[in-house]
Parts: sequence; C-alpha cells; structure tokens
Amino acid sequence: SATSATTSALLDDPMELIPRVKEWDDGLQRDVLRSAGVAPRVAASVDLRFSPELVLVFSTPAFVGGGGYPDHFAFVGPAIGGRPDATPFPWDWLAGGGPHVLVSLGTLNWHNGGRFFAAAASALGAMDARGIIVAPPELVPAAPPNVLVRPRVPQLALLPHMDAVVCHGGHNTVCEALAHGLPLVVAPIRDDQPAIAAQVEAARAGVRVRFRRAGPDDLRVAMEAALGDRALRAGADRIRQSFAAAGGAAHAAARLDQLVPAVSRR
Repeated sequence: SATSATTSALLDDPMELIPRVKEWDDGLQRDVLRSAGVAPRVAASVDLRFSPELVLVFSTPAFVGGGGYPDHFAFVGPAIGGRPDATPFPWDWLAGGGPHVLVSLGTLNWHNGGRFFAAAASALGAMDARGIIVAPPELVPAAPPNVLVRPRVPQLALLPHMDAVVCHGGHNTVCEALAHGLPLVVAPIRDDQPAIAAQVEAARAGVRVRFRRAGPDDLRVAMEAALGDRALRAGADRIRQSFAAAGGAAHAAARLDQLVPAVSRR
C-alpha cells in the first residue's frame, strides 16, 4: 500500500496544538486497529494516515522543513506537468511593464474574497506594479488602471511572466508559484492553508497576512516585500531548485514501480 500526501500540510500534525484532542484521536485509532486484530503494541505505534511501506510526499524537505523522515517517505516534489489550457488572456496587457503580481484565491474560495480582492486592488493601485486579480469582475467593480480583473486565467502559462503571487495558501497555487521561484504573500482561509502558510514563512519564501483583517496598507507592504526583499526571492528560488531536483510525477511513478514487486513477493 502507498499513501499519497498531496498536501505538505499532512506532515504537520495540527493535533499537537490541542493535546487532549490528540490523545482522544490517537485512542480512536488504536481502538480501530485492535478491533482489526492488530497487536496492542503495534497499534500504539501506527499512524493510520501513513502507509508503512511508501508515502509519496508531493513536496520537498526544503519546503516542509524538519528532518528525520523514514526511508519510505519519498519526497518527489510537486507533480506539475504541461496541461492544455485554452483560457483566453490578453497577453499584450503584460507589455505595459512590470513588476507583475498575480492575486488568486483558487477555485473554491474566491466567492469569499470580495473584501480581500478590493483591498488587493486598492493596494496595487498605490504601487508601481501591475496586478492581475483572478475574480469575477463584479467583485472588483472599480479596479485601478494598473489592475486587470479576469474570472479565469491560464495560470501555468502566466506564472513565468509574474514577479510575485498573492494567494490563499492552497497547496497547488503555492507549489506552482514556488516552482517558478516566485515569492508569495499568503492569506490562509481554512483547511490545510494555515499549515502551508506557516511552511512558506519558515522557508523564507514569502510573507503571511490575515485574510479577514488585511487592508490595502497591509497588502501593499506585504507585496512590496515579496517584490523587493532579496531574502524572500532567494528563499523562493531555493525551493524552486529543490522542486526541480525532486523528480515530480516521474519519480513518484518510479517509486510505485519499485513497491509493486516488493509487495507481490510476500
């Protein structure tokens, strides 16, 4: 069996922050294992989130941090491949000069972003930069001239033209930005996003703001840091290099191929 850790947040145990809940949750896991016939000693040491044979982590230690991971944890980096995307985009808009900043809250969170998008547009309007906000135009009805609002963009094709990315801390967007060495401004909303935002900060690859509280001034300062702080750019590039060296989907497939004969011999 193999575990696919599609988000790097899986390697952080949020229960550590609430020890009583963690103790309760660990007890439930042990009960499930014992009821399935697993010896109590073994049940006490097993984490049901992870296969004991192979864990494919679609990230790298350089980004996740920490160390001492077992040998069966294979850090393969994000599986970013070329994907067809016919989404129209006015590419000549980029000819107006940079730097360029992409603002996106992903495909599941944009409907909660009206206030945030407006603050980002106002921040960009006060900067010597050009911004692309991925949102329905009605959420940003008074965008300044240096801000383009589009309901959808061909993100992978667009990222090589960007200088920084503002996002919600979703694993896909974060990995795609860092794969291009782009510093981030992360505004986590829910789910695994706070853990991923913490990893971005710890890797010195970006800065974090509060989604529900960040105003135009907060976002302007954060975006200026992402664009101008050499340490953040160096941190993002360090992660880019680690992603490029990890092997991605090809490495993941190779590790799965190695696992199949080992399991079949049992």
